[in-house]
Amino acid sequence: MIPSFREAVEDCFVEGLVRVVFATETLALGINMPARTVVIERLSKFNGEGHEFLTPGQFTQLTGRAGRRGIDDQGSAVVLWSPFCTFAQVATLAASREFPLVSSFRPTYNMAANLIERYEEAPAMEVLTRSFAQFQTDRAVVLLSARVHNLELEIDEYRSAEASNSELVFDVAGYVEITDSIRQLKRDARGNRAAVDRALAALRPGDVLERGTRKGSKLFLVLSVSSRKGGVMRVRGVNPSGNSASVEAATVSGSLQPVAHIDLPVPYMPKDPNYRRQCAGLLKRLNPKRLNPARLPDRGQQGSGSERSEAAAIWGADPYLDALQAQQDHPLHDHPDRDQLMRVQFGLSKLQQEQQSLVQEIDRRGSGLVQRFGSVREVLERTGHSDGWALTPAGLRLRRIYHESDLLISLCLTEGIFDGLEDAELAALVSCATYEHRSSEPAPAPLLPSTELRKRFGLMQSTWKRLERLERGLKLPLSREPEAGFAASAWSWSAGQELDDILDDDLLGGDFVRNVRQLIDLLRQFGDVAPNPTTAKSARRAAESLSRGVVLASGEVS
Repeated sequence: MIPSFREAVEDCFVEGLVRVVFATETLALGINMPARTVVIERLSKFNGEGHEFLTPGQFTQLTGRAGRRGIDDQGSAVVLWSPFCTFAQVATLAASREFPLVSSFRPTYNMAANLIERYEEAPAMEVLTRSFAQFQTDRAVVLLSARVHNLELEIDEYRSAEASNSELVFDVAGYVEITDSIRQLKRDARGNRAAVDRALAALRPGDVLERGTRKGSKLFLVLSVSSRKGGVMRVRGVNPSGNSASVEAATVSGSLQPVAHIDLPVPYMPKDPNYRRQCAGLLKRLNPKRLNPARLPDRGQQGSGSERSEAAAIWGADPYLDALQAQQDHPLHDHPDRDQLMRVQFGLSKLQQEQQSLVQEIDRRGSGLVQRFGSVREVLERTGHSDGWALTPAGLRLRRIYHESDLLISLCLTEGIFDGLEDAELAALVSCATYEHRSSEPAPAPLLPSTELRKRFGLMQSTWKRLERLERGLKLPLSREPEAGFAASAWSWSAGQELDDILDDDLLGGDFVRNVRQLIDLLRQFGDVAPNPTTAKSARRAAESLSRGVVLASGEVS
């Protein structure tokens, strides 16, 4: 709504000339209209990107208008039923009396430039650390630090409990570490069973393997290789003692790389006990010192060593068997209080992990505004706006630009993107920095009145992309992307066209006035800071051309 219209409606409502006013949720938060009854259609409002639930403060601001001072004894607020809002949510809003004050103070490029210009570095840091925003950050850090302190006390209690049990507890952590390594080896084995099956399938009758046992490694002669249901491979064979055994992916303990190959007797009868004893005798005759896997013939892709090497790296005897042996030899293994001591150790480890996580969170939060200010300073240095704790000419200009896209505007001025344009063209291009599409509907394709404007807008977008990459790398909030949705309207109004010819279904009068007033403000800043005198004069003329008609009637922009 155009401001003058809004003021007229407010006056008429106060005088009783208008009995009922319908307003959007956004307008309702900004009008001055005490009423006997306030009706809220829904408890959400559009924030420019989507609908969000009203805060307790906003709800109180709306319903607080109910009841005219000096006229009504009481006021009424009515919330219409909605399937998307429960009665409990309404009751919570109505009963809430907590309106937390949250600082919106953040280091901007303009603010950083002014701090650098007006203060020495140490006093500037003190200003930041004494801000309310830093106080809120510090308060969160204090709470985290208190939790860390409590964890330290709990950890001390755990250690005291350990010390009171037995001197063995001083190596409970070592026993737990061994146990964890065994579990991890088993998990790795389950996760790579397919590779082991492929390695087993590559074996041939007559291959000799080294199998790990608790008493060392023993030779194993492969007699048969078969595939069971589900593709699970099974290898049967004998050891030098004549005992038969089978090997599957779940029971492998040792390398699957053959260390030798024996020509099996014929006829081939692997299920016959006498045949197995005969094969065991051949296995006994092998000289362990002369075993050499490298001399084995290559059997092609299926029989190559790559499959066996992959499985051997996972299922090698040494890590798993060594861990089992270490667990068996550990003095805690047969201790009667082993399980209790391990539970204490697990609790201690959990507390230590939580403590470490909180310490990292404190480090991340601790510097707060100061850390962010440091990142902003780095952007200023890398874009040529500062040199150490001193401003360059571009930085001196930046400190006089008061806009959310201050650094982008300064960069575009430095690169001459706004130079050499007609007054109306300059107004159109500058509007790309002030305009923001707020509807929930997708923004229409930008309409730029001339080829030159389309070229300049492309340069403006390229500058923004470079800045965005820099900000993203430093984890800073990203500067808003330029939008050309108001460029055609700004050009038309600056060129002298009438309002009726400019407004359409997508552009309402109030939105038009608001956008033009923001544009006038920035153009007047251009008139003061533009490094090119011709551009500065053009900006001042463009601002004057925009300040007419309904815009002028809505109040001068100071």
